[in-house]
Amino acid sequence: MTCSHFARRGSVTPAYTGHANNMLLQVESVVKKFGGLVALDRVDLQVEQGQIVGVIGPNGAGKSTLLNIIAGVHRPTSGVVRLGGKVLSGLNRIESARWALGAPSRFPTRSTA
Repeated sequence: MTCSHFARRGSVTPAYTGHANNMLLQVESVVKKFGGLVALDRVDLQVEQGQIVGVIGPNGAGKSTLLNIIAGVHRPTSGVVRLGGKVLSGLNRIESARWALGAPSRFPTRSTA
């Protein structure tokens, strides 16, 4: 699974063999546009509880955008993100943090103390 599939082909779902009640994270038909640029186009992703999933791909494939939408940094243009069945796609960063979601900064801040 590569993130370039997310941006270009839209629907990438890891093999899922469990039941819906074990589903931890669901990303359904997520689209993210920045002006005229389509960063994500109908992304579908399911992660079962206990499953480990990596997001890989070349620069500009939409990896950070996808993770930022899941963490609540950005809101999707359309589509839904669910964590444990709760819809997260409309929550802000503070509300997302209550669900133990966060987006690490690429550029850590330095302490001046």
